[in-house]
Amino acid sequence: MDLDQVYGTLTLKYGVLPDNEEDLSLWCENIFCIGDESDQKAIIMLYLYNTIPIKKENDFFKWRVRAAKFEFIKDLKELRVDFYHGVGFDSDREIFVEWMRDLAKEGDVEAQIFLGHIYSAGIGVVKDEDFAFVWYEMAANLNHGGAQLKIGDTFFSKNMYNEAFIWYEKAALNGIKTSYLHLSKMYKMGMGTPQNDEKSKEWYQKALNSVIPIARKK
Repeated sequence: MDLDQVYGTLTLKYGVLPDNEEDLSLWCENIFCIGDESDQKAIIMLYLYNTIPIKKENDFFKWRVRAAKFEFIKDLKELRVDFYHGVGFDSDREIFVEWMRDLAKEGDVEAQIFLGHIYSAGIGVVKDEDFAFVWYEMAANLNHGGAQLKIGDTFFSKNMYNEAFIWYEKAALNGIKTSYLHLSKMYKMGMGTPQNDEKSKEWYQKALNSVIPIARKK
């Protein structure tokens, strides 16, 4: 549907578009809230063509979320970054978190990682390490290396070294370089695995070859 068709469809249903920018913005918002899905998609088209006059910077977050939910925007990376930086009104950020929960439950790994991060750090939600662990664990079980590292860190912090070793090893096999140092230490100290100097040196050399600053410094 091109822009003329969008205008034509909305005009037939709701009358002539207002000339005043502020009135037009309110008109579009009202149609989006009361209209059916085809009307909402039409309004999104106006947004994407920069036809809707958006005065408040935070409103862009709301409209981008709406566009993404209709799959007009496929890459959600920028939206997640904006969320971390505090962009968007609280009500729109809450909607975004709810949407991420829905995607995470459907098996979207990036949504699971996003929820793990925000609950671990308390960004836009009440900080909850247990809840963060739930989302990280989902992603880890889907073979996400970064999540596997997080699970390993959680177990290590609780002195559950056997479990920590398992997850650090999974992360290492996925190329997560920080886990190389953890494995080196655990083999050296016999934590969660039998003590083995050769294995410790092997993982330490892998870390060194990966140019991890801490390994180079040592």
